[in-house]
Amino acid sequence: MHLALRAQDARAVIEAGWGELHPASALGLIPAGIVMVYAPREPNELEIAMHIVEASYRFALGQVELLA
Repeated sequence: MHLALRAQDARAVIEAGWGELHPASALGLIPAGIVMVYAPREPNELEIAMHIVEASYRFALGQVELLA
């Protein structure tokens, strides 16, 4: 999934191994918070992926909560 996150949330996702920086973002062509999140393979991974999607949704609404 391609998602827009706050830059610090994007770093947290990448550091946790749940995704990677979008290649265009790595080149500075798009904002630093654009990430590619890996697809979940198990129910517990789906829960984590949904948490990341919710963080992206909140970011889009201008609600700047950090990922917990």
